[in-house]
Amino acid sequence: MADPQITRPSTTTSPDWSWATVMVVDDEEINRALLAGIARRDGIGTIVQAVDGLDCLHKLETVQPDLIILDIVMPNLDGFATCARIRAMPEWSDIPILVQTALTTPQDVLACFQAGASDVVVKPIRPAELTARLRVHLENRRMLRTLRDANQRIHKEMLGAREMQRTLFPSATALDQLRAEHGLCIEGKVEPLDGVGGDIWGLHPLSDTLVAVMVADFSGHGLMAALNTFWLHAFVSKQAAAMRQPAEFLKLLNGALRANLMRGHFATFFFGLIDLERDELHWAGAGAPKPILVLNDEFHELDTTGLPLGLTDRAIYGSHSVAFPPGACLLVFSDGLTDIASQDGTRIEAHGLMQRLRPHLLANPASNLAGILEAVAPAGQTRLSDDTTAVWIRRRPREANDLIDPRHLCLSGIELEQVKWWVTLLALPYRVTPIPGQPSRPIHLIASGEDQLLNNAFDCNFAAIVEIIADQLGEEPPEELVLPPSDTHMLVSLTTTTAYRLPLAMLVCDSLLARGLISEQAKGSILLALQEAIANGVVHGNLELHSPRRAFENMRAYWAEIRNRLADPAKARRRITIDCHLRDDQICITVTDQGRGYNPETVQDRDPSRPHGKGLKLISQLAAGIEVGLGGRQHALTFPRELN
Repeated sequence: MADPQITRPSTTTSPDWSWATVMVVDDEEINRALLAGIARRDGIGTIVQAVDGLDCLHKLETVQPDLIILDIVMPNLDGFATCARIRAMPEWSDIPILVQTALTTPQDVLACFQAGASDVVVKPIRPAELTARLRVHLENRRMLRTLRDANQRIHKEMLGAREMQRTLFPSATALDQLRAEHGLCIEGKVEPLDGVGGDIWGLHPLSDTLVAVMVADFSGHGLMAALNTFWLHAFVSKQAAAMRQPAEFLKLLNGALRANLMRGHFATFFFGLIDLERDELHWAGAGAPKPILVLNDEFHELDTTGLPLGLTDRAIYGSHSVAFPPGACLLVFSDGLTDIASQDGTRIEAHGLMQRLRPHLLANPASNLAGILEAVAPAGQTRLSDDTTAVWIRRRPREANDLIDPRHLCLSGIELEQVKWWVTLLALPYRVTPIPGQPSRPIHLIASGEDQLLNNAFDCNFAAIVEIIADQLGEEPPEELVLPPSDTHMLVSLTTTTAYRLPLAMLVCDSLLARGLISEQAKGSILLALQEAIANGVVHGNLELHSPRRAFENMRAYWAEIRNRLADPAKARRRITIDCHLRDDQICITVTDQGRGYNPETVQDRDPSRPHGKGLKLISQLAAGIEVGLGGRQHALTFPRELN
């Protein structure tokens, strides 16, 4: 039997909402009556009802409500469009909009927030919950009124807050140091809509060759949003170690914002990691506008797919990589830049930004940020509708006395036009013949199935050997294929089937020895460790065979299972990529598969006899170090180049 409800006398005075005006927008009369009744019971002074979105917009011409309760599914003009149009009008843009909807998926809820909702209530309506949310938003509304009434008094304080917020941005000294020491030119500009705002950008040098750049845009404007930027700056400044893995960093930040942001508040976010040693850009996004990468006079929008931070604990973020060599440029911005309105009221939007940016940069490749903003949003001809941030990142182009890139493409069974997109994104040279008088360093792009050509490619001083599957060329190239133009760097990327069939570890070690990157004495231990690492990547990674050999009746059954899995095109076409480069007096060999990933420490702690355990134990005995990345798909092994 349930315990009886015990009603205790209230010790607090109910707030007075008689001053408040609430507009209820719903096409169902019974729903309007229910919502109006709850609001009236809570002491709301004035309740206005509208039968659909158009009626709502019409009544807003004469009534200024303190809160709008808005249905989504309505005739004539639905809730999404109504919400967007309300937010587009400056005189209405700060009205709290409480959306009531039966659409409950994360995508639907996100769509509500993207349209401009302040909060979301899921149907069926629970009166107690609605009352609580009404009180929260009306109390915020009351505070806003108070702030407006005291505007002159706080104007000086607002100016002071703006100066304080500016101290969060990178200093001119730090930017000058990056420009002088690394040829990395970074400019940033933040233009709040209301003196202070929810936009912030940051710069965090993690080492001599790693620089992290972020741009965040908190929902809302003014002081409320600005306070979130101060919290973010304080939190991020303590997370230098986590920044080395962009996707994991966003996951960490999302959890922290979930715990600290007010309900209904969120932030879009771009996080980039510039690797000056490897000429790479690694990034992850959380619903931010797509940054524009300029590479070899080609313009590319980077993928920032991901839920904004602070919305849900179930958000998943992906990490991406692209070549970022000298001469490359990147424009990162908040949506305030694309929301800038021209004189006729139309917004620039993403396509308009690209249309204005491309001709300007092609005519002025050395343009600074001021020139870009003038080309995109000419002064006096446009107006802000949101906090606006733009960050312009340029790597100084190579000069005549810089090291010449000796690499050239060597295509087998495939045409240049087919691989042009990959060549651009990976910043590979377009030339297909060696530079006269320079050592030849071919980048072999070989059509899948040409085993003899693959074998022959290992006989030269190659920069890379990449097996190409034609129908994969329409997809973004895997991030592990980014290859800097270093003469002490080589890369091999083959499909699972080919890596299983060829003596890949031997071919790689012979190539390292032939070019003097390792000694004959060191080759033996490197070969054994690399064989184990490749076997793990092929069998346990790409083929997802996690049962130990002893689980099979005999070895014949074990090999039969491997052949069965190789017959699966999805698994057979996954890649095994081996990246080799020098690091001081060591050779670093990174093996990356495209399976689900695993953490070797977890596996060995659980049961040393399980798959990966014995092989990784052998690798740990032979290698000087092992680093695990990409969720367990990538294993970086370091070895001394010579044995004592």
